[in-house]
Amino acid sequence: MDNDGIVNSDYSSMFDDDIVRCVDSSLVIVSEAQSPDDGNNTAPVEGDSNFPRLPALPFRPSVQFFGHEAQADVVHSDSSRLCSVLAPGACPVLIAPVPHGLPTVIQPWPPSQCRLSVNSGIPTDAYYGVPFKLTLPRLDDFLDIVVAKGPACLMFKRDLRRYYRQIPVDPKDYALLGFTWRGLVFVDTSLPFGLSSSTFLAQRVSDAVNYVFHLDGYDAVNYIDDFGGADEPDRATDAYEHLGKLIQDLGLEESAQKAEPPSTYMTFVGVGVDSVRMIVEVTPQRLQEVSDILFQWQDRDTATRRDVESLIGKLMYIAKCVRSSRLFVSRLLRLLSTMPDRSHSYPLGEEFHKDLAWWVAFLRVYNGISIIPQEPWSVPDAVAATDSCLTGCGGICGNEYFHKEFPPAILQADNHIAYLETLTLVVAAKIWGPKWRGKRLQFLCDSADTVSVLNTGKAKDAGLLACARELWWIASREEFQIKVTHISGETNRQADHLSRWHLSLAHQDAFLQLTDTRVVHEIFVPDDFFTFLCPF
Repeated sequence: MDNDGIVNSDYSSMFDDDIVRCVDSSLVIVSEAQSPDDGNNTAPVEGDSNFPRLPALPFRPSVQFFGHEAQADVVHSDSSRLCSVLAPGACPVLIAPVPHGLPTVIQPWPPSQCRLSVNSGIPTDAYYGVPFKLTLPRLDDFLDIVVAKGPACLMFKRDLRRYYRQIPVDPKDYALLGFTWRGLVFVDTSLPFGLSSSTFLAQRVSDAVNYVFHLDGYDAVNYIDDFGGADEPDRATDAYEHLGKLIQDLGLEESAQKAEPPSTYMTFVGVGVDSVRMIVEVTPQRLQEVSDILFQWQDRDTATRRDVESLIGKLMYIAKCVRSSRLFVSRLLRLLSTMPDRSHSYPLGEEFHKDLAWWVAFLRVYNGISIIPQEPWSVPDAVAATDSCLTGCGGICGNEYFHKEFPPAILQADNHIAYLETLTLVVAAKIWGPKWRGKRLQFLCDSADTVSVLNTGKAKDAGLLACARELWWIASREEFQIKVTHISGETNRQADHLSRWHLSLAHQDAFLQLTDTRVVHEIFVPDDFFTFLCPF
């Protein structure tokens, strides 16, 4: 980025194979073609207040400049790990060597109305002009391994040290990573942070490592630079040691202090996993932190995109553990599409505050612990069928059923049938929710609108969205998962007769005939089950 805050991204005319080379460095910074004594050199000098100093580095970096290799003299170093060196016979050069143990220090950006970065204007959804979608593994992928290995399996973790800086950039691509500042040209020779393509490439490299690990007979999930695996107790140590050796053999550097040997408890992607109790958990400290943040947001009318992104990041720690809460993170994510500028303040609408209210209410009852489902989702733990007509509703699950004529308040509201169908699912969740704790539930419903809103969380109708929020609130509190499947009205005959139970004895007889020889029990439904628990 130049002095005026303008990003310069095309430097192909300034570089060729003989102009910039870097040895033992991750960043090359070359002053524009000026001699060291022409009086116009803008390289940083001692006394420049914009560059806080560190002691001179205890080595003499080797550089190649215009094809001439030399031991450069260190003039000074700064807190960004940049050092100014003077290559004999050439203009001053800045390089960033990567000695072990030298910390990374990020300098604060000066306050301004427009905070551009060197990545501003770079597409986040294309690589070399080819569209791509960056998809990273989920906590669920790791939990699938834990479930497959069984309760009390041993989990392990390994981490790659300064991973992005281990992956070099093709020298022919240096021109794509150049930018200017104060008359200098900066060139990153390793994958830089902040680019989607960097994450994309880094994930592909760790994917390759994990692929080899899988071919060797072991299972793990790689989240960029983190590898989390699990295995039976008699194999876990071998798997852990094999992964470490594989990383070393492939030429990658591991962060030894972050490695975690096999154990029945491990933290992965910020969430604690217990294979003995088969639970995932968010720490009480994290829950309190999120609760405090939500309290601060309740009275806010405006926010920047940066603020909303930070809020979503905090909520995602909980959403990783509570699947049904993810609907309310995705709605916040959609809000970001209306906030193009990260530093500009935007008004927060009513829907935003409704979602905040959902999170506030949920955290009051959530203890931070969630059960890991141990059955394939293709085989649900329970199946419930529901149906509604304009005056009543009904449903059946296992050997229990309910039927109810709608209370006067519902009848007088003149609701459309899709709303009544969705409301019936909410009532069913209130009836059987405590029995479904930790289970995977399949709802059978003949309303396409109901199926759509509950599976996608999207609808234009405010009433349907209110029902969806209430249902997911119950599911989050009782810790069960929901999948809603559409069936034809002819197939949904039992629930159809239950919804019309109050209209004719014929429907009662027809329902009992369909149950055949099964013993079924009727569940009483109080009127307050049709009242929502939280004002979402």
